[in-house]
Amino acid sequence: MHAVTLLKASLATTKKKYPTLIGDKLLVLAALNLCAEQIEMQQAHQQELDRYQEQVSATVDVISKAIGTP
Repeated sequence: MHAVTLLKASLATTKKKYPTLIGDKLLVLAALNLCAEQIEMQQAHQQELDRYQEQVSATVDVISKAIGTP
């Protein structure tokens, strides 16, 4: 159901940007725009996860050195 809501919102946005598009062309462009947004969000999320992993690894290193574990 969430996907339908996202696609409807993308359709509305795409229709505002390209008012002359209709039918399949509008639907395809809206779907592609939605996919592009999702890919960008996924990449940003992965970068954030990578930063957190680096922070955790650095913290583990500091703790290991503090307690004398190699």
